[in-house]
Amino acid sequence: MSKEIIALLVMGGFNLIGVVIVGYGLRDLYRAWRSSSWEKVSGRLIEASIEETTRKSSKSSRRVYEVKATYEYDVCGRSYQGNRISQSYIPTHERAEHDLLLDTLNSIPSLNVYYDPLHPEKCTLVPGVDGGTFTLLALGIMWLAVTVGITGMILLIQGGDPQLIQSISIG
Repeated sequence: MSKEIIALLVMGGFNLIGVVIVGYGLRDLYRAWRSSSWEKVSGRLIEASIEETTRKSSKSSRRVYEVKATYEYDVCGRSYQGNRISQSYIPTHERAEHDLLLDTLNSIPSLNVYYDPLHPEKCTLVPGVDGGTFTLLALGIMWLAVTVGITGMILLIQGGDPQLIQSISIG
């Protein structure tokens, strides 16, 4: 197998990773968008705390924080419990943000809980699309832009358009 074929297969794998990331980003965006039309009921906070974990990489370790909340709500006389704060809520290293969220949750006597009318067990405290919802999609698009660009360059260098290659190398 030639080096060019191997390079194209490797880049094809990287392109596939980008497509998968974009797919998950679109799925998350769709789920967040759908939650904007969910029904609202009053709920009650059962428990909330900040969970601290350490994420280790080969070069360093870093603490991240996440509010873990459990709340209950009733739909048509049946009680449910939920723990999703938002579709895009993720752990971060900014402790102050999570402290503020925890204080806010603990100070509210009742919560607005948004649930899926078709599946009342699916719920969130903050429905809809926000800036964080686009993170995975944007990451996937950037990944694809780079990998598709590199794949295109490999195809050009492999012998696609000699005049274009000559004009690039001559300047």
